[in-house]
Amino acid sequence: MPNAGASVQRMSPVDDVQAFVETFEVTAEACDWPEGTTRLLLLLTGEAQLAAVGLPPAVRRVYADVKRGILGLSAEDHRRRCREARMGPGDRPFAFARSLTDAANRWLQPEGEGGAAAVLEKVVLEQLLQSLPPPGG
Repeated sequence: MPNAGASVQRMSPVDDVQAFVETFEVTAEACDWPEGTTRLLLLLTGEAQLAAVGLPPAVRRVYADVKRGILGLSAEDHRRRCREARMGPGDRPFAFARSLTDAANRWLQPEGEGGAAAVLEKVVLEQLLQSLPPPGG
């Protein structure tokens, strides 16, 4: 039975967009909400809201397209975030480790198609590319 009384708080300026969408999806599934595009659009703020509003109206009706439009992150974007992450002076080690683990999971997608072999291939490929001499050198 759907839990009509459950809700997700509106996104704040400091929320990570991907984490917010994942929380939204978990809540929607737990509450057995029907198609969540309209509900999600009402909760977005900032850059995510601008990205969603910038989508053509027909695209805004399809949840997967809205999600792709507001996240707009490729595996390469996640790889870069993971590799460039640095713990700041005010960061807590456990929270930083969790954030780093999330970025690595989004980049490597160990539970996805190919499993451990695909993860190994991505890491080796990156290391190979880093080890190649610069073009023309």
